[in-house]
Amino acid sequence: MQIAERQVAAEHHFGLRQTGTSIHVDKDTIFEVASMTKPIAAYAALKLVEQGKLDLDKPLNSYLPEPYLANEPLHGRITARMVLTHTGGFPNWRNDKPLHVHHEPGTAFLYSGEGFVFLQRVIEQITGLDYEAFMQQTLLRPLSMHDSSHVWQEQFTQTAAAGHDDSGRPKTNRKLYARPNAAFSLYCTPRDYAAFVLEMM
Repeated sequence: MQIAERQVAAEHHFGLRQTGTSIHVDKDTIFEVASMTKPIAAYAALKLVEQGKLDLDKPLNSYLPEPYLANEPLHGRITARMVLTHTGGFPNWRNDKPLHVHHEPGTAFLYSGEGFVFLQRVIEQITGLDYEAFMQQTLLRPLSMHDSSHVWQEQFTQTAAAGHDDSGRPKTNRKLYARPNAAFSLYCTPRDYAAFVLEMM
């Protein structure tokens, strides 16, 4: 996807949706964008800031009816700005361990998917909507990102690229996300993601 002069200037497709098949990647191919989901979450959060519903520097816990974590007082200082700059102190993922803050919030960089899950919970509380419903309403539909979703859709079965391992073999244990995750779960086409890039520009 080539963007020039604030528009899609060229679009090229390369490769196969899955090795060992003859189905080529095309304009309708759905990809998992993984951590490129985070900029879209940031955009949505800043929309709420623009509307006066979210304060970048107010502790996120203050938007929830009860603390996000028990027995972890430091997390009560984490703000949306800290999440968006990866300075809140959460690790990337807890990996089945208790979630802890690794440093004083706002004082150091530590890349964190967990921070975006915390922010997602706050967005859902503020809007009263499931995160996927809020994202469709706020960003995806207004930008005509019709082939985008934070949860797996049955129609993606016909168009999604397969995941591959380091050796180029298709993954057999691919997880299809049934719940939205602001840190990584977006499925979309390159053209849809280009629509978001153009909006940002």
